[in-house]
Amino acid sequence: METTNWEERRLKAQVRALRHLPPGTWLPDPPHRSDRDLLSELLSKQDEIDALQWFVDNHGDLIARALLWATLSRVRLSLQGLRFARQARQEISGPEEQRFGRLLHLPEGMTSLPELIDTRPTSVSPDLLRSAYKSFRPLWRNYAGISETESDGEEAFALLDSLFQLPEAADPLQWIQETHNHLAAIMTLSYLLGQIHLPDTLWSDEVQKIYHPRRQVRVGEFSIELHQVSLRQTSFTLTLQAGFSDRSLRIPKTLLPALRGIKWQGVESVVDAAGNHYLVKSRLENVAKRLPGRSSHSLQLLCYPTVAPEAKGLTITSNETALLVVGLHPESHRWETLHHVRLGDLTWDMKVAHRGHPQN
Repeated sequence: METTNWEERRLKAQVRALRHLPPGTWLPDPPHRSDRDLLSELLSKQDEIDALQWFVDNHGDLIARALLWATLSRVRLSLQGLRFARQARQEISGPEEQRFGRLLHLPEGMTSLPELIDTRPTSVSPDLLRSAYKSFRPLWRNYAGISETESDGEEAFALLDSLFQLPEAADPLQWIQETHNHLAAIMTLSYLLGQIHLPDTLWSDEVQKIYHPRRQVRVGEFSIELHQVSLRQTSFTLTLQAGFSDRSLRIPKTLLPALRGIKWQGVESVVDAAGNHYLVKSRLENVAKRLPGRSSHSLQLLCYPTVAPEAKGLTITSNETALLVVGLHPESHRWETLHHVRLGDLTWDMKVAHRGHPQN
């Protein structure tokens, strides 16, 4: 649920940013006409209109198809990946193996869902989806296993179970509209925004100026610092560092050696004083540092476009901030969440000099 809430906030912030980019910002169009038209329709709405509810109210059929496509595609790709791993004689374990392992004993042609190849979630035929669902339903009911461990994928597995346990005469698309339309809207919006393919060269643009604002927000024993801003020709990067002391954790001392760092999604919103918004498109989690009695973790975010010349300041926002302290459990030898920290709404402000160069 935490991940879903974050994803909602991130997607809505991206939609708002797309409506308020600095004047003259170049933005690549989605490659397919239907996706371009759908995105244009969404961006023409006022900020006050909830993007997800707009999809539910105006495109219920489309988002139901998109979620069913995504769910069936996950099965297809998971089975494909597990087959490749077995062919490479790699050791396979975890919930996906437990769920899909028995299906791998069936002929590949029975489980490969070839109907979905070269289709897209926003344009796939509803009849094709119903046919693919109908052909795979008995296989899942008879051969899918039960996962014995909790994982980030359990919510998706629960949706698979619910779908394939529907009565034979039930329409899966209608069921999605009636019971999972909000999740379907999230999936559709995530796909649509993902069709805006910014060039990879944004990461490799020459850095024109590096600034160290060292703006720190502290909540108890936890701190998050806006550590560095790197201005590039067409983009800029933010580096944030989160740190905490061992004594702030509510975990047994025996687990302290297992600590490996922090999982944190980052910030949703970057806005300048002129009202321009910036897309926060990528995140690169760096190696965590473990010091005696303390741990830290850095997160680098790519923002697009570069800071506008008319900007006088930047405001960076992370709402309902939550950090997951993770480690390799010494007994189970699994990656586990050792501590969950809620820090609330956090904001970093910094001034900006002329031509977009930050200053103190």
